[in-house]
Amino acid sequence: MKAVFSFLAFFVLLCGAVLLILGLKAYRLDSPPLLFIAMLGVGFVLALIGKRWGRGALLLAAPLAILLAYIGAQRLLPPAPATPAFAQVYCLNPEKAKLQRQHGNLRPRAHTHTQTLTLVCPDDTELVPRFVLLAGIELQPVACGLKGVSGLVFGADKALYASIPDADLIYRLEPPETTTADSRSHAMGAPRQWRKTILTAALDSPMGLAWHGDSLYVATRTAVVKLTPGTTTAAAAIQTAAVQTVVDHLPSATPTERRAILVDDTGCVYLSVGAVDSDPLDLEWQRGAILEIAPHGESRLFATGIHHARTMAWHPQTGALWLGEDSPQTLDFSPPKDEINAVCAGEDFGWPFCYGFKTPDLQLGTTTMCADTTAPLLTLPPHSVPAGLAFGAQLDAPEQYRSMVYVALAGDKNDIHRQGFRILGLPLDTEGDITGWGIEVALGWATPQEVQDHQEHQEHIYGQPATLAVGPDGNLYLADSHAGVVYRFVFDSESKSDSGSAYIPPQSE
Repeated sequence: MKAVFSFLAFFVLLCGAVLLILGLKAYRLDSPPLLFIAMLGVGFVLALIGKRWGRGALLLAAPLAILLAYIGAQRLLPPAPATPAFAQVYCLNPEKAKLQRQHGNLRPRAHTHTQTLTLVCPDDTELVPRFVLLAGIELQPVACGLKGVSGLVFGADKALYASIPDADLIYRLEPPETTTADSRSHAMGAPRQWRKTILTAALDSPMGLAWHGDSLYVATRTAVVKLTPGTTTAAAAIQTAAVQTVVDHLPSATPTERRAILVDDTGCVYLSVGAVDSDPLDLEWQRGAILEIAPHGESRLFATGIHHARTMAWHPQTGALWLGEDSPQTLDFSPPKDEINAVCAGEDFGWPFCYGFKTPDLQLGTTTMCADTTAPLLTLPPHSVPAGLAFGAQLDAPEQYRSMVYVALAGDKNDIHRQGFRILGLPLDTEGDITGWGIEVALGWATPQEVQDHQEHQEHIYGQPATLAVGPDGNLYLADSHAGVVYRFVFDSESKSDSGSAYIPPQSE
C-alpha cells in the first residue's frame, strides 16, 4: 500500500509538471529558460518513476499524465481563440494583456452587418465578396482596374493618386461631380465610378506616395522623385507631370518589397527601406531602416532594426511617425509576430538580432544586445502583414471612430488561417495611445483555407487590402491590390448620433 501511495504522489507531481508547461504557453510566459526548467522537472519525475517502478509503470504514467493535464488545462487555463480568423492583439502593458486574455468580455462590443458586393470591371473577372462590416458603415467600390495597387494618397487638388509598381504606373482618380449627400443616395455598392487618368508611366516601380505642397513624392525601386502634376482636360488619357529626383542610387527594392514614404512640414522625406529576401549579416547600410532625406538630397539613418515597413503615418496628436512592420516569414524556426511601432530619431527596433518585446534571436541576439532596443507598441499575429495605416481624426464619423487608428492587414496567401485580409481598428485614448483592444472593422476578402478544399484555396481569396487613405470628404478609402478595386468606407448618417453607435468603447479602468 505504501508503494501505491508513493507511485500516486509521483504521478500527481508529473501531472503538475505537464500542466505547468501548458500554463506557460497559455499565459505567454513560454520563454526558453522557463520552458527548460519545466521540461527538466518533467524529465526528473519520469526518471524517478522509471528507476523505482520500471518501464511498465513509466509507459502507464506518461500518457495518463499528459491526458489528465490536458483535461485540467481545458478547465483551468484561459481558452484559446474560438476561430482562426484573427487570434489576438497584444498590448504593451502586461497587466492589460493579462486581463484581455482572461476576460474576453472586456473587449469592446461591436455590432456588425453583412454586405454582398458584385464587382464587375471591364478588364476584370466578376467577384462576389461577402463582407462583414461594423454596423453603420457601408463599403462602396469607386474605381477598379487597378490590380497590384500599392500606394494611395489624396492631393491638394482633392484627386486620389494610386501607384502600381508592377506596371510602372501612377493613376490620378477624380471623383464625379456630386455632393457627399448625393453619393450616399446611391444604391449600396453602386456609386458612380471615378474618372481615371494616367499621371505617369515612366517611373521604375512606383510604390509609396506622399503629398506635400503642390507636389507628389514617389518612392521608386532605387530613388525618391517629386512630381508636379500639370493640367488635364476631360478628353485627356495621360496627364503630364514635371519630374524632379530627390535622391537616387538607393538599394534596389526586391520584387516583394514595398516602400512607404512620408514628408514633414519642412520638406524632409522619410523613406522605409526593407530587408526582404536579404542576408541579415550582409546588408547595405540603408536596409532594414527608415531614412531621413533632407530637401537637398542628403540622407541619414532615422531609425534602424525594422525588417520591412510597408506603411507609415503621422500621429495627428503627437506628430510621431507610426509604422506597420511586416516581420520575416520565419525566425528561430517559428513565424514572428508583425508589429505596430512608434518611431523616434535614433531608435533601434532590434532586427535581425531581436524581435517582439526585446526577445533575442537564438542564433544572432543576446539579452544584453536587446536591452537597449525599442519594443513595439503592440504585436499582431504572424502573417497578418500590416500594409496600410491611417488615423481617423479627420473622418466624418462619430467620435469613437475618429479616435481610432485603422490598419489594413494584407495577409499571406500561403497562410491557411488567413490572419490578415481585413481592416482592423485600434481605439486610442485621449492621449492618443492604443488601448490594446482590436476591433474588426471589415473582413471578407478571404476564407480560411482550413475550411476549404486545399486544392481550391486560391478561389476563396476575393481581395487583399493594400493601403488606406482618408479623403477630403471625410471617408476612409482602401486599395485592394488583388481585385484592383478602390473602396470607400462611408459612415451612415444614422450612426452619427450617440444613440445609434455601432461600437461601444471599453470602460476605463
